[in-house]
Amino acid sequence: MLEVESTGDNSQDAPRPITWYKEYDGGRSFYTALGHNSVDYQSDINNRTMMLEAIL
Repeated sequence: MLEVESTGDNSQDAPRPITWYKEYDGGRSFYTALGHNSVDYQSDINNRTMMLEAIL
């Protein structure tokens, strides 16, 4: 879970997932806030494994 710095009484303080999926129209939509740079997909084995398992 990602937890942002305190912003007072705003709802942004709540923990939230950085990777998730939802079922939609007979399939799935996969979302992630990880892997903003191409190197994340090339050399980070944990990120690559997560992406592969999410696709499968």
